[in-house]
Amino acid sequence: INAEYMGKKRSPVMGLIAASVWLTVAFAVVVTHSGFAGAVELSAPNPHEHWGPGQYTSVETYGRAVWTLIHSIAANINDSPINVGSIPLFLRRTLSVWLNTLAQIYPHPESAVLFRQYLLDNPPELLNHHVFSQWTCEFHNWVSANINPPKGAFPCELFDTRWRYKAENPRVEPGQANKPASPFL
Repeated sequence: INAEYMGKKRSPVMGLIAASVWLTVAFAVVVTHSGFAGAVELSAPNPHEHWGPGQYTSVETYGRAVWTLIHSIAANINDSPINVGSIPLFLRRTLSVWLNTLAQIYPHPESAVLFRQYLLDNPPELLNHHVFSQWTCEFHNWVSANINPPKGAFPCELFDTRWRYKAENPRVEPGQANKPASPFL
């Protein structure tokens, strides 16, 4: 499905990337100006409770949210209909800027250093859907190996099975059986 924007067809992924860049920047401004910077390693006892003084979002919560966004974009980005087997150039540039911006403003300092170092040593591979998906999977496996005791790497050949949205067979999370399937929930 393509959306009409200023007379040009745009992929929904492009809108998702633009929205996530805006939200990432807005989040960084709020964190920077509210005094929460540097306190993200503390976690609230229950993420659904009211947030009060001394309760902050955990590093793990940030990590899961960011990886979900990165993997979902990589799995659902479409190759160009004109140049089959290639992500359009404007989208490759947008993704590259977005990943580098995210690495600069990531709210956990140690994770941000790892993120920036990986991007320097392994620039994003944005040739096509498959290559970008595999790059994000390898990146995540590298981060996991550097911050956690090895539990085993995610098998990257299963990336699309895990992350690609399929309207005809949406993944149902436990306790969500009666809720409508939506890629935005």
